[in-house]
Amino acid sequence: MFRKKILTILTVVILLGACETCATNITFFEDGVIQDGDVYDVVGIFDHATVDMFGGNVGLIEAWNYSTVNLYGGIISDYLLAYGDDSLTVNIYGYGFEYDPLAGDYRGGQLTGFWVDDTPFSIDLYYDDTPGGPFIDTWSYITLIPEPATILLFGLGALILKARI
Repeated sequence: MFRKKILTILTVVILLGACETCATNITFFEDGVIQDGDVYDVVGIFDHATVDMFGGNVGLIEAWNYSTVNLYGGIISDYLLAYGDDSLTVNIYGYGFEYDPLAGDYRGGQLTGFWVDDTPFSIDLYYDDTPGGPFIDTWSYITLIPEPATILLFGLGALILKARI
């Protein structure tokens, strides 16, 4: 009997301790940051909020009207959904971008590349054109921003081409 109580108490303590690292949901109505060590199942971004993601692990990101998402690093393990009007922006900073409209699990294609710190990434994009529902095309909200070395290479190439003319 005493042994059973100790095992029950240990099990509860272990489970409660493990929940500190369990993923949770977070909603941003104001500016915020996602960084290394942050773990979220769902990140919602609304109402003129700007969220910078430098690291961490996120299941899915949902960005809506009047918000800005700046992705510099981290993992998006499920998908990225962007829905709204021209007031919504998703900036992805890195290099070696490749977009495959037929890849991914959510009909919006898949974007791969490298973050500025040379870590590879792969993001599935959400797309929905269900009759009667809202038309959602995440790719149309994405702006790819090459890292500074890539911009420098483009500039040097332009100068070389101009010098040859």
